[in-house]
Amino acid sequence: MATWTNLWRGWFFLLVVYWVLGESMTRVKIFGQLSLSAAWVLLAFISGVFLVVLSFPKLNLPWINRRSWSWRTYRWLVGFWLLLLLEGGVLLVMNIFMGVPYSGDWLYPALQELTSWGLYGFSVLGAAILICPNLRRVSRIATLLKLVFVVSLVFVVINPTRSLAAEVAVAGSAVTFLARPAYRWFLFFITAGVLAASGSRMAVLAFIAGHLFTYLFFLKLMKPRTWYPPFVLAAVMLASAPIFLRTQAGERSVELIQTVLEAGVEGVLETGEGAYLTQGRSIVWPAIVDHSFQRAFFGHGPGTASAYAYYVSQNSRFQHPHNEYLRVFHNYGLVGLLAFLGFYSAILVYARSSLGFVRKSGKQLWFHALVASTLTSLLLFATDNAGLYVFVMSIHGVLVGAALCLGAFCCAGVSRGL
Repeated sequence: MATWTNLWRGWFFLLVVYWVLGESMTRVKIFGQLSLSAAWVLLAFISGVFLVVLSFPKLNLPWINRRSWSWRTYRWLVGFWLLLLLEGGVLLVMNIFMGVPYSGDWLYPALQELTSWGLYGFSVLGAAILICPNLRRVSRIATLLKLVFVVSLVFVVINPTRSLAAEVAVAGSAVTFLARPAYRWFLFFITAGVLAASGSRMAVLAFIAGHLFTYLFFLKLMKPRTWYPPFVLAAVMLASAPIFLRTQAGERSVELIQTVLEAGVEGVLETGEGAYLTQGRSIVWPAIVDHSFQRAFFGHGPGTASAYAYYVSQNSRFQHPHNEYLRVFHNYGLVGLLAFLGFYSAILVYARSSLGFVRKSGKQLWFHALVASTLTSLLLFATDNAGLYVFVMSIHGVLVGAALCLGAFCCAGVSRGL
């Protein structure tokens, strides 16, 4: 038992290092064109597969009561996760033999998709295996997330990239709820300000809306104390709007809104100015939607959405569709899209239901953090490739694993380590 726990700790260390340095690793090339980031992800994936195979009995999470809501949610999550992974594997093999007519460079993004989704699942499993036997470790995970968030916040100030902004938005959504109440609003405003200055419009929107929707998600009409956070947040957003409009993200948002008002949605889709303001999405997205319906049920296979996005745009900076829902629909069809949406729906339903038996406010905050991080991720998926960023999605995966353990033991009336 101790040996396997130590091995999972070592694997978790690989993950934490990637949380901090993953975005920087993408710019370091080794072995020709292979980036250090890709090599690190491959190492984490192979070692994760090795641990999963050799510690198979622990995958049943023997610490969780089989009649608990956590166990049922765990089974649903594993089912959705495996469905996408297995479907992707079958389609990958088919495309290797049959080929992809519009691209010869689809294999790398295909492997990137499958390893990213695989590591996302391993992060959920690894967190559950580490935390469930000793719930005191959940406080260490919280401290670790806070440290990673602070470091990422500094990095995004120094080097404002879209991927770093996504990491700050997802991690910040969780950390602000896990922080002490006295620091919560301070962290919220600092994070929102840094994201606005970074120029990432969707990261700002996802972070703020994720908080607002989380407060509304847990709002109870019979408890007035749950009313004030969403109203305060909405009032502050209105008051700070003039400041936001002066930032890079705000100026670009105003330009896009003006173009829509003057030329309409069709004008945005058809004009060069619209393509510039949407950074090419107005050209690529309609083409991907049309192509998706050619194989609407099972999709074209992993990596093909990225290949088709480049085929349409012929732009080296547009090598992904910049929309996770379109990517999943194009690559895995309606079957995959329903599994993808079912995965996140199960998380939200579990988090909402868990508050019925989790009484202590300190534990409840983990479920607020999980919902905020989940909603932020779902919003980011609308205009970004956040699902391909392992250093973003694995943070969310760890939150899911921790919440499964907390909900299981609170439901069973067990206070192990708490």
